[in-house]
Amino acid sequence: MNETDLLAIIAQAEREGWTELDLSGNDLEGLPSGIGRLQSLEKLILGKLEAGERKIKGNRLTAIPQEIFQLTNLKELSISYNQIAMIPQVITNLANLTTLDLSFNQITAIPEVITSLGNLTTLDLTYNQITQIPDAIANLANLTTLDLTYNQITQIPDAIANLANLTTLDLTYNQITQIPDAIANLANLTTLDLTYNQITQIPDAIANLTNLTMLFLDNNQITAIPDAIANLVNLDKLSLSSNQITTIPDAIANLTNLTMLYLDRNRVTTIPDALANLANLTTLDLEWNHIKVIPDEIANLTNLKALNLRRNLITDIPEAIANLINLKALDLSSQGH
Repeated sequence: MNETDLLAIIAQAEREGWTELDLSGNDLEGLPSGIGRLQSLEKLILGKLEAGERKIKGNRLTAIPQEIFQLTNLKELSISYNQIAMIPQVITNLANLTTLDLSFNQITAIPEVITSLGNLTTLDLTYNQITQIPDAIANLANLTTLDLTYNQITQIPDAIANLANLTTLDLTYNQITQIPDAIANLANLTTLDLTYNQITQIPDAIANLTNLTMLFLDNNQITAIPDAIANLVNLDKLSLSSNQITTIPDAIANLTNLTMLYLDRNRVTTIPDALANLANLTTLDLEWNHIKVIPDEIANLTNLKALNLRRNLITDIPEAIANLINLKALDLSSQGH
């Protein structure tokens, strides 16, 4: 888009009182000053992923254009897929923001000034170079979604406890070693994703997250599933692939709403009878463990559609497998590894 076209669009938007403006995918390096006059704007998009086409539509912005900070009625601002290095102090002007998407940029820090955005419900800083979550995050008490996937964060601060309205917390692909007990305060969480970190233990504090429906802890260094897992009665999907887990606890029997359980690439030696209680399971993946026996109790899992026991140490297939009338995929190949 050339400057003439851009100015024409802005003039039309001002004339007609547009509330939404999408300028993504135009190779813009800046914005004309006239954009600051669009006081009706509530949504501004300067970068996005076109979901249907899976097409990236960014720009070439290296900083958040100053003109944007005149748009004090903005509620949604997306500047993903650019080259922005920092969030400036003047972001305080946008106090009405409910959604801020600065994913796929080069931001290294979340500034303290973020506290001024008290109306934020969604903060997406995926794919940046952030190393720390500041304690100031505690002031964003209305947040429901916090996405910090693909950064360099090493610690979840206790300040996270203040985000009592969070429903989704995604910290996939970071360098986190510990889940703090402060997580217990996030009683409204429905999705917690900490895949690809360096976590060694699931704390008992997880028991407080009774609204969780999805828990992803794949590719960590977890050695045990705590009995506290029994409290997560609303879990629909539990994924613990690629850890160092040796035992599936009997407490798992409490997760009667579970439909998908992934424990592939661990060190599990036994399928416990307790697993038979998970009557709603449709997918069970125990590939690449040290399992020798398939218990007869597996016959209770009549809703199973996919059962993966590839790469274990199984020598006999029990007749109970015949009870799995909904099974569409069964993999018992490569036994003995």
